[in-house]
Amino acid sequence: MNGDSKNQQRLYPIFTLSTALAFGCMLATVEALRPDSAGFSFEVSYKTLIAFVAGGAIAFPLWRIILNGTKLGQRNLSLATGAMVVIVLVLGVGAFLYPLRFVPRDKWPEIRTGLITAVCALSGVACLLWGVKRFVDADEKENENEESASSKQTKSSDD
Repeated sequence: MNGDSKNQQRLYPIFTLSTALAFGCMLATVEALRPDSAGFSFEVSYKTLIAFVAGGAIAFPLWRIILNGTKLGQRNLSLATGAMVVIVLVLGVGAFLYPLRFVPRDKWPEIRTGLITAVCALSGVACLLWGVKRFVDADEKENENEESASSKQTKSSDD
C-alpha cells in the first residue's frame, strides 16, 4: 500500500468502508427476518445490531488480505482475490436464498423457474462481460505491440 499513488490510498478507505457497510446491512437484514402469517417480516433487536457489526467486521480483514497481497507477489494476490470472490459469492447467495425458507411449498415451482431463469440470464451477462474484457485486453496488447515496434523503428532510424 505504501507504493500506491495518493489517489489509490484515498480510495482504500472508501471501498473498505462501503464493503463493510454492505456486509453489515446484509447480515442485519437476514437476522431481522422472522416468519409471519403473510410470509415474513422484519423484527429489529439487539441481535440485529450484533449482526450488523459482525458483517462489517468481515470486510476489513478481507480487504487487508487483498491490499497486503500485492506486496507478497502475484500468486498470493491471486489466492487472496480468489478467496474473497468465493466468500462474497457464498455470503451473497446465502443471503439471497435464506428468505426462501419462509415461502410456502406450493409456491416452489414458480420460484424455481424464476431462479433458473435468473441464473441463466446472469450467466449470459457474465459471459458477455468476460468476452468484452478479453476483446479489450487483446486490443490493448496489440496497441502496445504496435507502439513498441514504432518506437524501435524510430530509434533505429535515428542511429
